[in-house]
Amino acid sequence: MKWYRLFGIRLKAFLKDGFSVIIIILAVVMALALGYQKLHEHENDLTAIMVDMDRGNYGQKLTSELRKEENLKIYESGRKSAMKDLAGDEAEVVVMLHEDFTEKISAGEYSDVLDIYFAPSSAYGSTVAEPVISNVMIMWMDEALISRMSDFLEKEGIAFSEEDEKDFRREMAEIWKHGSTAKTKQIILDTDETEKQASGWFAFSAAWYLVLALFYILISGSWMTELSKRSIRIRSAREGMGTAGMFGSMGLASAAMVFGGFIVVTVISGGTFEMFLHTAPMMLIYLVGTLGISLCACTLSGSLMALMLTAPFLTFLFGTMSGLIVPLPQWAYGLELISAAVPGRWMQTALSGDPEYIKALVFAAIWCLLGLFICIIRKKPADGSE
Repeated sequence: MKWYRLFGIRLKAFLKDGFSVIIIILAVVMALALGYQKLHEHENDLTAIMVDMDRGNYGQKLTSELRKEENLKIYESGRKSAMKDLAGDEAEVVVMLHEDFTEKISAGEYSDVLDIYFAPSSAYGSTVAEPVISNVMIMWMDEALISRMSDFLEKEGIAFSEEDEKDFRREMAEIWKHGSTAKTKQIILDTDETEKQASGWFAFSAAWYLVLALFYILISGSWMTELSKRSIRIRSAREGMGTAGMFGSMGLASAAMVFGGFIVVTVISGGTFEMFLHTAPMMLIYLVGTLGISLCACTLSGSLMALMLTAPFLTFLFGTMSGLIVPLPQWAYGLELISAAVPGRWMQTALSGDPEYIKALVFAAIWCLLGLFICIIRKKPADGSE
């Protein structure tokens, strides 16, 4: 039997099987709903990312003051990481403090002390930028007035002690309750630079769908629990197809079902054709890798009951380590390295606009080869398998 005939038979069986279709539909609906919910939660969380290149301490002082603002989340990051997050709509603005921020503010200057980059699709950029500008204005006014007052009193022969300065700063804090406008550079991020970046409802929904789809691929591979049995190997050899050929042909049917659901998620969630083109290649690699994981899990499980108990745990484990739903903490460097072998991690790089195809292909091949190896070493003797 040719591989494509076996693929067609398996795909038709999936389409006629109400359970398989329902699982895919549920995965699509849940992914869209969870993605929509996360999208609105994200819109309610106004976020600014601080890139502090300041050589002095006023940059940290500004960051500390901004953390006191209500309904505003402040994160610190490097330039490259911040711009990637901004491109992915993970923040409304990126505030980039120049190296001479402290030097200019302490000298009473305010021109070109920082840059504010706005996310291309955010409607709240100005709302987030306002407290940033206000706090910069307050800091500048404090230093400018203290400097001028100190110079004036010195000319008049009047001492201006440290205690006087502290009192003056407290009085100014009462006065400056509302911000003003500082001369800063506002830069709108060019959308052409981020066209490969998946964002919005599509990005959130696709991430959830990929995690849920793993569960379907695992349970749809229940037939793989029989691959190690001699009767199955004899049957596949009679059809002129080895274990690898049978695995590939029948596994492609599961992959086709999942890929069809991915197209539906893309269309309904408003994903653009460009977003689909940039994520589809990695999606195919993701499916190959997850089929390899499925072969490992199914062969080791040995029975449908064991597989049904294992599948939810593996879905949670790989979903968590992928970083699709919850970003991996920056301090967990070891976990970051381990997650490179997780298929969902490859898709996360594609959704973030920086796909790592070579690494994904290597690990996808490793998972498939590992699954076939486990299947071979678990072959049962002729007198004990049917």
